[in-house]
Amino acid sequence: MTTALGYFLWNKVLAVMSPAVAGQVLTLTPISGFLLSTLIFGGAITIDIVGGILLIAIGLILTLRP
Repeated sequence: MTTALGYFLWNKVLAVMSPAVAGQVLTLTPISGFLLSTLIFGGAITIDIVGGILLIAIGLILTLRP
């Protein structure tokens, strides 16, 4: 069921934005997964996790610039 919902939402996103931008924004998946797991399970926020999030964000910003 969750896979079907994921494909449905992915198709909705592709109808709104270009596939190139949607693919780049997909790199936010690890960040949102970490944030959700921290909220649900109360995981620890360590310096290596913050560094990884920063690297992902910097890479996304650099690739989305015109």
